[in-house]
Amino acid sequence: MPLDVTEERLALFVDEVIERTKLLPHFADDGYGGKDWRARVHLVGHSMGGLIIAGYLQKNGFGKVKKGRDPRIAVSRLAGSAEKGE
Repeated sequence: MPLDVTEERLALFVDEVIERTKLLPHFADDGYGGKDWRARVHLVGHSMGGLIIAGYLQKNGFGKVKKGRDPRIAVSRLAGSAEKGE
């Protein structure tokens, strides 16, 4: 499957997760998705998943994604640990 199609599917899935989360009573009651609690998701990927997430973010930005650490830093730290046998 082409990468751009997979990125589009991820965008649809992110929207679906947000909309379904809004339906959960404890999130709805606390205002998830409102002005005081912005609807966002966490995305975690490895290898090809990281490329898909990077493409998604490049096209869609961080509006619906909670911004965390730079994924390249996490990847390089993990690679370093694996090389050392940790």
